[in-house]
Amino acid sequence: MADAGPGAARLFRKLHFVFHGRNEKLAYASGLEGVKVVPVQALTAILYSLTGIAGAALFFSSRYAEAFLLTTVVSQIWRAYSETLRADYRGEGKITAYQMMALAAVPAAGCIAYAMPTRDTLAPNVAMGAAIFWNPLALVFLQAIWVAMFLLTGVSETTGSVLSFHVTPAFRNRTRDAGSSSTNGLTPG
Repeated sequence: MADAGPGAARLFRKLHFVFHGRNEKLAYASGLEGVKVVPVQALTAILYSLTGIAGAALFFSSRYAEAFLLTTVVSQIWRAYSETLRADYRGEGKITAYQMMALAAVPAAGCIAYAMPTRDTLAPNVAMGAAIFWNPLALVFLQAIWVAMFLLTGVSETTGSVLSFHVTPAFRNRTRDAGSSSTNGLTPG
C-alpha cells in the first residue's frame, strides 16, 4: 500500500486485502504474501457493477451509443489507473501493455460510438431477447463459443492444478471394525 501513495495508504488502512497461499500471484511473483494491499478487485467489482447498471439504464432507454461509451470509457480508464494501485509485478516499464491497450480503447470507443446509428433504432424488447434463449440452436451455439474460448484461453502457462481423491482414515477404521458383516452395504477393503 505504501507504493500507492499516502492518500491511498490512509484510505485503505482499514479496508485492505491480505493474500495468503503460495499460489497467489502476489506471493509467487512479488513475494507479498501476508502483506496489506489495496483491494483493487473489490473496487473494480463495485465500479463495474455501478457502471453496468447505468449502462443498462441507458441501453433500455434506447441510448445505445451512450451506454457503449460510458461502459467502455469507465472500464478502460479504470483499467489503466488501477494498474498503478496493484502491488504485484507488472513488467519492467512504467506503463504496462494492459494500460496501453486500455488507453487506446478509449478513442476507439469514441469513434465507434460516433459511427453508431442514432435514428430509426428499435427499442429494446426484453421478452423477445429472452425468447431467443429458448431456441436450442442458440443455446448450442453459445455453448460452442464457451468451449472454444475455454480451449483457446483456459490453459495457464504459470499455474497448474491436480485433482486427487483418497479414502479417509476414519472410513478405513470404520470398515475394518465392521468386518465382513457390514450392515451399511459398504464392503471393507
